[in-house]
Amino acid sequence: NAGNPAAKFVYLDNGTGAEPQQVASMPAAALHLDRHELRAWAVHTINQRADLRPAVLAGALKGGRIWPVKT
Repeated sequence: NAGNPAAKFVYLDNGTGAEPQQVASMPAAALHLDRHELRAWAVHTINQRADLRPAVLAGALKGGRIWPVKT
């Protein structure tokens, strides 16, 4: 949607303190993340949580069903 003039984006920087801060553009550090590493970390982290309701777990892992990793 970057080329869509009707699209609106809100960027939050969640790494600068206790509260997320709205910023004017995508934080530079976010542009250097490896999406595959981030996804692996997120899946590993959520799978370690024994305290989540099944619906929350299913929602957190939905991306793996929508966009499966190609091997």
